[in-house]
Amino acid sequence: MERKNKKETKVQTPKVKPIEKVKEVEKVLIPKVQETPVEVKPVPAKWQKIGGGAFHMNKRIIKPNETFFAFEEDIPKAFRNLCIKLSDGIPKKVVPPTIAPVKSKGKIPTYSKQLIEEGDEELYNIVNEKGKVINEAPLSKEDAEQLIIDLEA
Repeated sequence: MERKNKKETKVQTPKVKPIEKVKEVEKVLIPKVQETPVEVKPVPAKWQKIGGGAFHMNKRIIKPNETFFAFEEDIPKAFRNLCIKLSDGIPKKVVPPTIAPVKSKGKIPTYSKQLIEEGDEELYNIVNEKGKVINEAPLSKEDAEQLIIDLEA
């Protein structure tokens, strides 16, 4: 049985644009960066002394069950069989220390001005939160305000 309604389909090829010639790009010389070798300092390994007795090492007495850091050459030959190497002397990454924020103890003191009228002048005393006068002699308004700013800073 043949199908009569077969449609003839033509495959259409996509239109391709002709290849354009690429202009030659100027060569740019990139300077080579010379890497300076980083000098890695050897780090002593961590050891633990087992067994009885103690020994002297670098003006220090190593007692039984004590952990210490040393190079293998620093341990006396007679005691090397009594020391167990806990970790290798692998240099660690150096992490810059971070500065922790300073936390104040308790409340931050507050200061206020107290007006004193002496004759024609207006003078001020600086008083803390408990009512104690901070300054020795009465101050002018500008001096009192400046002292409060300095004390609270």
